[in-house]
Amino acid sequence: MMLARQLNHVQNLPQQDAAERALNKTARTYAAQMDTLKRYRSEGKQVVRVERVTVADGGQAIVGAVNGRGVSKS
Repeated sequence: MMLARQLNHVQNLPQQDAAERALNKTARTYAAQMDTLKRYRSEGKQVVRVERVTVADGGQAIVGAVNGRGVSKS
């Protein structure tokens, strides 16, 4: 707000250019920070994938995450 007020009360063209650049940089920085905060807060999305698994008599099933090397994570 201070930069906007300063831009409104300039006396000459060089002051106007400097105040305009400062206000523009501040506005872009604020927008980038808000975007980063939004991404940070919404990053914790959870995905639930349900698949049908049939286990025959005498068989075993693994419940949990299994990576490509066959090592399970629980």
